[in-house]
Amino acid sequence: MNLRITHKHLSIECHRCLWFELKGVVPPEGPFPTVLSTLESLLQGIYREHRGSSLPGHLRDQLQGHLARIPHELTWHDTSTGLTIVGRLDEALVVDGKYRPLDRKVRGDAIQDRVHPVYKLQLDVYTFLLEKRGYPVDGKGILVVYTPRDLSENADGLTEHWAVQVIVINTDPGRVIGDLKRLRYILDSPAPPDPDQKCTFCKWEIARKSTGYVP
Repeated sequence: MNLRITHKHLSIECHRCLWFELKGVVPPEGPFPTVLSTLESLLQGIYREHRGSSLPGHLRDQLQGHLARIPHELTWHDTSTGLTIVGRLDEALVVDGKYRPLDRKVRGDAIQDRVHPVYKLQLDVYTFLLEKRGYPVDGKGILVVYTPRDLSENADGLTEHWAVQVIVINTDPGRVIGDLKRLRYILDSPAPPDPDQKCTFCKWEIARKSTGYVP
């Protein structure tokens, strides 16, 4: 079976939920705020103008190098597990000939203490894919976080001002092969693993069945 694996699969800690996800049984999701898609589309337009030559003006005081002009969807097939890992880069930054994945996040507030493990995993996967596709890397990834700062009114309407936070992260692409082997082991299990007592979905499933109304 040639499955297309993303960082989303690797981030699922519950083996039972991961087993169902890999089998195509995906838990329902709530509505996605379309304002985030619109903002990402606007940011893409700004970044697109600088690919292959420079950086957007609002990043030049915080970053070096220039945006790469490379395919944004990267794939690599692991013959040992039969899994294909896929990642879609926001951008890649080139610094001294080395490629660094750059990921944009639009949030309600800045990152204060530690970077969320899923953000770190995402950059690990992108670094892994860049290296596998022949782009030299230096083990660094970039998070660019956009947060609303204030809103002002003028004759033309409303103007929103944004704060920009840049975080440089040490990536660990070497972890990805181990994660793929874990996925293959779980996928090959003939039955789903036992519920994880720490998993919200598993706890909901147990509580649902305990009512006696669900077989």
